[in-house]
Amino acid sequence: MIIVVIKDRLIRGFAAGVLGGGVMAFFDQASVRLGISRLSYSQWAAVYTLGYLPSNFVEGMLGQIGHLMFAGFNGLLFAWIVPHKNQTVIKGVLWGLFIWFFANSVSVIFKTDLLVPKSVGTTMTDFVTAIVYGWVLAAAIKNLESRNAS
Repeated sequence: MIIVVIKDRLIRGFAAGVLGGGVMAFFDQASVRLGISRLSYSQWAAVYTLGYLPSNFVEGMLGQIGHLMFAGFNGLLFAWIVPHKNQTVIKGVLWGLFIWFFANSVSVIFKTDLLVPKSVGTTMTDFVTAIVYGWVLAAAIKNLESRNAS
């Protein structure tokens, strides 16, 4: 068993965000492979970093790294802004849904042609994986906070 102790609260938030983003990406990729979703988070991040949908492995990996960094940064913000004394998991789920709605709104407001409109399957996948992200983020922060306290 590996025990990780991270002293800095914001770094704990970033690490928890990357973990949540990884779990989120796993379910997102499964949804794409099953034909439920048409647009993965790695493609979404590639559009924002490259300006086009990825067409090869390197561009896809750049998009995936971009997604994980975005998830990590949102975890850092969660650790910084949201108090974690009570109901951490509920707050995490709400945070994940807030980020999902905000990111989708940016795509619509700025009319990012490659990202909108989305299919119902993609939207539902994004909604569910936002909940998964928030849950994993909050659980990981709670776990890291308790290890740091002992």
